[in-house]
Amino acid sequence: MQVISGLLLSLFYESRRNFSFDSIQYLIIEVNNGWLIRLIHFNIVSLFFILVILHILKALFYFRFRLKKISFWAATVITSLIRVIPIYGKQLIIFFWRGYYLNSFSLKFFFILHFILPLIISVLVFFHLFFLHNYRRSNNLFNSSKLNKRRFFPFY
Repeated sequence: MQVISGLLLSLFYESRRNFSFDSIQYLIIEVNNGWLIRLIHFNIVSLFFILVILHILKALFYFRFRLKKISFWAATVITSLIRVIPIYGKQLIIFFWRGYYLNSFSLKFFFILHFILPLIISVLVFFHLFFLHNYRRSNNLFNSSKLNKRRFFPFY
């Protein structure tokens, strides 16, 4: 479905800088059911990712309650991938495992890390949005009102 709608869209899309938006506008307004082809094309991707996330969540919850040792196994396998990093891989494994093998201290470390990292990331995102909103962008290229501007309202 994605490939077919992409091929149909590529028949009407002009990739030159001055005509790209006009070609999308032409597709939506002038082509019969062009709006539907475009809608199908970008909504199928969202649906695909939602289904992938639901599939992963189903697998995680199904295995989580079915097998008690799956978290230990997953932590061992996933963190063992760090070992392939040249030069520092073995030292990083010892740091993450808190020793030479995965034990209860390393599982506590991962448990604490899985709470602290989202907290740190959300605080950084908050401050990023706060400063971006209050102090604008540092790029003055798009702040000038003398530029030839085009409204994207009906389409985006």
